Amino acid sequence: AILNGGNYDAVIIATGAEPAKPGIPGIDSKNVCYVPDILGCKRAAGDNCVVIGGGEAGTETAAFLLPINKSVTILEADKELAAVVDEQITIALENTGAEEIQFHKKASSFFTINGVSDVIVAVGTKSVNPFKKKIPGISKVEIVGDAAAAKDGLAATAAGFRVGYYI
Repeated sequence: AILNGGNYDAVIIATGAEPAKPGIPGIDSKNVCYVPDILGCKRAAGDNCVVIGGGEAGTETAAFLLPINKSVTILEADKELAAVVDEQITIALENTGAEEIQFHKKASSFFTINGVSDVIVAVGTKSVNPFKKKIPGISKVEIVGDAAAAKDGLAATAAGFRVGYYI
């Protein structure tokens, strides 16, 4: 279909990832968005934000919001924030001096936070690859980066470089 008629030595599939959507009540509400919406400046956040997820993306988003928002609450199911990242983001958040930053670690049960303007979902990503089957007529197909498995940006860039270098 899309590649018919070409004389290709190889095809590299690097279709990326999209935010994971947790199955929680209210996830389709108007005030719910995802990390790329905020960090990509596709949407402005209000004055009282809740970030669901305290990993790398969640803490980075909270750090981005703090200078422009009055209140940021991070909900994290794990016992610590950004457990897999360098501690610099977590230290920056905890030492920000912001009037309102709250951390709810081990937040596994439902509870209510009043007056929330925006909920930003930061619970990971899932791979996007519409070309899961072999591409007819192409002997070498390389799937790289988040199309192969959702990871961090550095790993995806390194995988793309390696494949491009050796083809």
